[in-house]
Amino acid sequence: MGRRKDIDGSAGVPTFYGKELRWQRERAELTLQQLVEGSFYGVSHLSEIERGERRMPAELAEHVDRMLKTDGFFKRRCEDVQRA
Repeated sequence: MGRRKDIDGSAGVPTFYGKELRWQRERAELTLQQLVEGSFYGVSHLSEIERGERRMPAELAEHVDRMLKTDGFFKRRCEDVQRA
């Protein structure tokens, strides 16, 4: 496994969103694999979102909110990130 890189959340909206996603996932003690289970997305897709390299689709945001119990945070911010 490669060395984990810190995410600079000040680099823009997608990286800020990705950094929050990683923080929430790690707080819940879930791996990328565990978080995507039950969705139609893969680990690499979620990893790219965490690094701010890809935008999160609304249906994945809903799945993430359910898994992380974030009360709709990622779904609500999904449109903002898409526009950024």
